[in-house]
Amino acid sequence: MSIMQIGGAVAIVVVAVAVAGNSGRREAPARPAYEIPAYSKALNAQIAAYEAAVGPQAPKTSAEAGGVRLRSVGFELPTSDRTFPPGPGAELIANNCQSCHSPGMILNQPPLTRAEWTGEVAKMMHTYKAPVSDEDAAQNQAIGQHGAPLLRAAQKPGRPVQVLTHCNAGWLATVDWGTALAPIYTAHDAGVPVHVWVDETRPRNQGASLTAWELGQHGVPHTVISDNAGGHLMQHGAVDLAIVGTDRVTRTGDVANKIGTYLKALAAHDNAVPFWVATPSSTIDWTLMDGVASIPIEERDAAELTTMTGRGPDGRVVTIQVVPDGSGAANPAFDVTPARLVTGLITERGVLRPERAALASAFPGRSAGY
Repeated sequence: MSIMQIGGAVAIVVVAVAVAGNSGRREAPARPAYEIPAYSKALNAQIAAYEAAVGPQAPKTSAEAGGVRLRSVGFELPTSDRTFPPGPGAELIANNCQSCHSPGMILNQPPLTRAEWTGEVAKMMHTYKAPVSDEDAAQNQAIGQHGAPLLRAAQKPGRPVQVLTHCNAGWLATVDWGTALAPIYTAHDAGVPVHVWVDETRPRNQGASLTAWELGQHGVPHTVISDNAGGHLMQHGAVDLAIVGTDRVTRTGDVANKIGTYLKALAAHDNAVPFWVATPSSTIDWTLMDGVASIPIEERDAAELTTMTGRGPDGRVVTIQVVPDGSGAANPAFDVTPARLVTGLITERGVLRPERAALASAFPGRSAGY
């Protein structure tokens, strides 16, 4: 199965669940309010109607529960007077996000009709419910706990630990914590001074739009950089370690992630910068040995590269063309970083060497037969 990008991030699974009764879960930081779009209000009503029809089998959206969270993207559709920032959540429900926007950008219209949205939400609520997302949240929290000591160990005297990350692997892309950002949040919350270099991550700009916003909401100091600046910063000692997420890992430790990850790993290797990959076990494909040869890479629409979307001076979302007419464009969405360039895999069961024996030892039940 090919790796497929859903909008601006790759979600492990999209589920709709209630947010009440989950002790020990990380509370999302306070977020600026906004006017809920009419289509979100309509979807809230449709979700409530579905729950009323299904009865106790469905997660609650009453005052007792406090609201329904589209957990894999950290997005809540309020059922009361609670309001949350705009984001890609609604579009990810339908696996049809047309464009991911920075906070404050409200999409002009939903990509699917109300009836189609209702069907998608109903299927997800009926099929997945809370256990899948709860497991994912616990895995990501554990990744944060295992990864935070790596930041402490990398810190140099007299300055915050300098972390470079690529794309978005936070709670907008998974559940509650994220993968690559989980160690950063955990270290920051424990009082470790952290500064994050955020790759813009062209052509979708998930780093500039999503990761930067997440870090800002959590109070983590950060600086957005162009994708090609990372190597330069490493050459001048401005990066202590790199942490990225992953969408697929072979049983030998090869890592598929957002396009541009391989180049960052090469630069890190050349400059002796540790290159860590946050790896929930759900991303390990035990059937694969050679990632470069075996992992199909999605070729995305050329328009993602030839155009850019952002806010104009008047605050409206606009799309402009940045490539001359007649020029072709190739847009592979992912690349594969060989295990030899990876310092280690941060999993829910600890930090592992990127090799077959280490993965098999940590996950014996899943690796059996491979």
